[in-house]
Amino acid sequence: MSLAKRIIPCLDVRDGRVVKGVQFVDIKDAGDPVEVAKIIIRIGGDENMICAALLHDTIEDGDNPEKIENDIYHKFGGDVFFMVKAVSKDNKLGKGNKNLCDKEYFRQIKKAAESDVSVFLIKMADLMHNMDTIFAFNPDKQQVWITTLKNSYIPFFSEYFHQISFHYHPIYHNMMEELHKIIEKYEKR
Repeated sequence: MSLAKRIIPCLDVRDGRVVKGVQFVDIKDAGDPVEVAKIIIRIGGDENMICAALLHDTIEDGDNPEKIENDIYHKFGGDVFFMVKAVSKDNKLGKGNKNLCDKEYFRQIKKAAESDVSVFLIKMADLMHNMDTIFAFNPDKQQVWITTLKNSYIPFFSEYFHQISFHYHPIYHNMMEELHKIIEKYEKR
C-alpha cells in the first residue's frame, strides 16, 4: 500500500489546521505533524519513519489509546507501531506527578532508542519542531521547555551519539546545530 493511502485517512484539515478525528467528529487539533514528517524527510528517513512522524502524537492525544495502538499496529505494521509507541507519553506514568511522569517518559525514550535509532531521530525531529514554535507559548512554558531540552535531551543526544551508526552522524550534527540555534535565540530574548 502506498504511503498516501496509508496516511491520508489518519489526518483531516479543518479551517486550515491539521486535525485528528473520524469524519470530522470529535475533532482535536493535531498541531502540525506534517512539519515533524518534513524534518524526517529532510534527514533522509524511510517510509516507516515518515509514517511514525505523522502519527507520533496520536496515541497520547487520543481518547482511546488502546484502539489507536491496535489500529496503528494493524494498518502500519510493527515497526511503525514501535516507533509511535516509543515516542508517545503515557500520562499515567508517574501516577499524576508531572516530574516523575517526565522522568519515566525520558527513560522510555532512552530504552527504545537503544533498540532503534529511528526513535532517537523522530524524537529529535519532534523537539526541533516544538522548539521552533516555542515563542508562541507563555514565558513560563518556554522556560520549562528550554530547561528540559538543555538538561535532559541535549545530554542524552550527546551521549547517544556515540552509539549510532556513522551513517547518521551528519544528520545528528545538523539536528543538534538547529537545536542549539533555537536555544541561543531563546536566551538572547
